[in-house]
Parts: sequence; structure tokens; C-alpha cells
Amino acid sequence: IRWGIVDPIVNAELSKRLRLEPGTQIWDIWTNVPIPIYMKFTFFNVTNPEEVIRGAKPIVEEIGPYVYEEKRRKIVLNVNDETVKYRPKTYYYFRHDMSYGTEDDNITMLNVPYVGIARIAWQVSKQPFVLEMLDDMLSDKGEQLFHTHSVRDFLFDGVSIENFMALLSFPGADAYDIKIPKRLQDGDFGFLDDKNGTADEVWVV
Repeated sequence: IRWGIVDPIVNAELSKRLRLEPGTQIWDIWTNVPIPIYMKFTFFNVTNPEEVIRGAKPIVEEIGPYVYEEKRRKIVLNVNDETVKYRPKTYYYFRHDMSYGTEDDNITMLNVPYVGIARIAWQVSKQPFVLEMLDDMLSDKGEQLFHTHSVRDFLFDGVSIENFMALLSFPGADAYDIKIPKRLQDGDFGFLDDKNGTADEVWVV
């Protein structure tokens, strides 16, 4: 009796409950993950940037953590009898109650775009004088090896890199086949600026 009647009934009920269908509990859980996920970020603030530029050893202080709650959603594009097509989307919300400070705290750290463009310049020229010229040009625009911005800017809002983009667009740059990474083409750089509220690639299950 157990194998002939009970198991098919149980299996049918399980299949019904676990089937991904709009309006069901499993659907709500699947599209909006209810389990809290937390991301913790710690920064190393450079307290002597000017001295480092002149050759001194960096002095850093660890600041943080800055905690963000991660919310994951699935934007459903199409549903049929066999598959669901969706695009995952992730949002980050600052949790002041779990953090050391606020998103507006200023941090001084290595200017990553500055180092990146210096690396590109060296790769295409292999000439030390090009790096010196580049440093002078960036200094004239107010760029330095270290820069100070808020936690929010470094992580999600992004720091303007228009000065660097302008240098990469100089006349004749095409001859060097300089390729700007896609995530930088909007003129901003943030460690996670392309993650917060941005839809991922399309998935089918």
C-alpha cells in the first residue's frame, strides 16, 4: 500500500509545492530571497600620502567595517510550462547600525585609475619620459597618486575619471590601440559601481 498509493501522492504534492509558478510561496521566495546577506568592507586609510609620494613608507589605519545588506531579486522576463527566463539583480543597502561609521566618511587611498593609466602608458611606450609627462599632465588636472573620497564614492557611486578619459582620447591614441574597459566608459570608477541595482545576464531554468 505504501509504495502503491502513499509515495505517488507525496511525490505529486511535493512536485506541486516546489513547482515554480507565479503566486506560489516558492515563487515568492525564489524571486525575492528572504535570507539576509551582509557584505562587510574595511579600508586602509593612508595618513601620510604626501610623504609617500616623496619616498616615505606608507602609514595606514584600518577603518571599518562598513556593512551593507545585500538584497537579491530575480526580474522574470518570461514563463512557460517548462522554463523561466529571468535576469538577476542585486541591491546594496547601508546598515548604519552594524557599521563603524557612515558612508560619508572620507578615506585616503591609492588612486587606482592613476596607476592604471600609468601602466597603460608604460605598456604602449616603454619610455620613462612618457610617465614623467603623464604625471605632469595629471598633476595639472589635480590628480595625484593618492586621492580622498567618501566610502560611498569608492564603493558604489563612483569617482570621476574624466581627466583620465581625456588623456586616453588624445590625438593619435588610436595608433596605440588603447582599449578602455567597458565598466569605465561611463566616466566613473567605483569598486562595485557596476553591481548596485544593475541587472546581470539573462538566465533560463
